Amino acid sequence: MRLSAPSSSAAIAIIIFVVSLLLSGPLGSLREQTFDLYQTAIPRQVALDQVAVVTIDEAALGAVGRWPWPREEVGRLVDVIAQSGAAAIGLDLLFPEPDATAYGARSDAAFAGVLAETPSVLAMTLTDDGAALSIAPKPGFAFVGTGDLAFDDGYRGGVAPIAPLADAAAGLGVIRSFADTDGKMRAIPLLWSERGADGTLRRWPAFSVELVRVAQGETTLGVRMNGTNDDALKIGAALVPLGDGRLRLIDVPADPMRISAAALLADGPDTVLDGRIVVLAVDAAGLDRFHLTARGTLRLGADLHAIAVGQMLAGAYLSEAPGARWIERGLFAGLAGLMVAAFAFLSRRPLLAGLA
Repeated sequence: MRLSAPSSSAAIAIIIFVVSLLLSGPLGSLREQTFDLYQTAIPRQVALDQVAVVTIDEAALGAVGRWPWPREEVGRLVDVIAQSGAAAIGLDLLFPEPDATAYGARSDAAFAGVLAETPSVLAMTLTDDGAALSIAPKPGFAFVGTGDLAFDDGYRGGVAPIAPLADAAAGLGVIRSFADTDGKMRAIPLLWSERGADGTLRRWPAFSVELVRVAQGETTLGVRMNGTNDDALKIGAALVPLGDGRLRLIDVPADPMRISAAALLADGPDTVLDGRIVVLAVDAAGLDRFHLTARGTLRLGADLHAIAVGQMLAGAYLSEAPGARWIERGLFAGLAGLMVAAFAFLSRRPLLAGLA
């Protein structure tokens, strides 16, 4: 059978169409795995000297007691971190209910008092299954470009700190993230939207974004969204590319500095935290949560928040080269054209076609 010129053109067009669909779907994971290989073979370094992780680990639980602690005790730890000179303190912990310990309301009030006096950021999440939120975002948003039109309809609720704690904290940030289909955590969303009960669309920053904002004493986040390569999020001096709305994490070989909460509670302030953005999290068997990363390692969620902060402060980002997707499609289309031409050539030579 011979392929005519129109048939060849139609075949190429069909192949290009199918390849485009595959590159946007099933073969998209192949692209991600290629990025993973680059990070494994030639790992990038990101300066993490401006971040640290304080862990409520087995030693801390042994000294203070099992988790959850009375909020007053958490406040004491936050106060020690603040006295150590931390630029911002992010609590990768959820406080959606009043203190359930015997200390109750008194403990919550003491904790709120510490939060009000420190550069603290509390964690929250958004979901369609959660209750409507009664708290408000801390930063203002200055939009350039499409603004609200670039946001989806928004989640209908979430899980957030109780109002006294949320009101006292300097920042509130979303800790929710999504692993890819292979279970790897490669990127975190930077901005979120929530549709309030009154229909108002509200924007919320990611936990890491809020930490950078609070550390710089900023009250507003600048958002440039035009659907172009220069879309970006401005957090004080940090300019973060928005891309698809997520920050692609650099899976650095080194871990952020870690300090046990037990040491801080026993010995008091530690100047090694001076000027650093600190993430406070639980790291104990059965209580912590680890994520599979691009290089195939398991990392504590707090480590990923710290790495994201480090990337923003250092201006270090992973991104595709301009026009990479079109180059990709062009290469596949070129290969498809060569294949069609080869079959057309062989079809004119039955013996060769048979041997092929």
